[in-house]
Amino acid sequence: MLITGPPGAGKTTVLTALTDLLEAEGYRCLTGRSLDEAISLVRQDAIALVLTDAFATSTGDHLTATDGLRSTVTGIPVVLVTGHTVDEGEALAAGFAGVVAKPFDIDALLMVIARLLAGGESGESCSCHSPE
Repeated sequence: MLITGPPGAGKTTVLTALTDLLEAEGYRCLTGRSLDEAISLVRQDAIALVLTDAFATSTGDHLTATDGLRSTVTGIPVVLVTGHTVDEGEALAAGFAGVVAKPFDIDALLMVIARLLAGGESGESCSCHSPE
């Protein structure tokens, strides 16, 4: 599993926390702190799933920011993890396997990951967030 996120305030903490959580659950995780680094990792290693919070672009277009990554990982589910407001339908149409809104419920996130890694359908009940 590859977890990506841009550096910046709080991002490294979320990246580290997600990695620690998923490794404790038995997943092997790689981390990329930029889209270029993520693409390089995907080309070098067998990746089964990508979680990305990669929104650091000059265009500000959240759904196309990861086009290069998603085109590199054809056939691998890419899940958008974000604190931004994103229309899930638009994200699915753009090629994401799902959207995880921050703050998220850890158990729901783990279920989404397990379902996608087991070959579950993209987009089907794929959002998870922390109850307010």
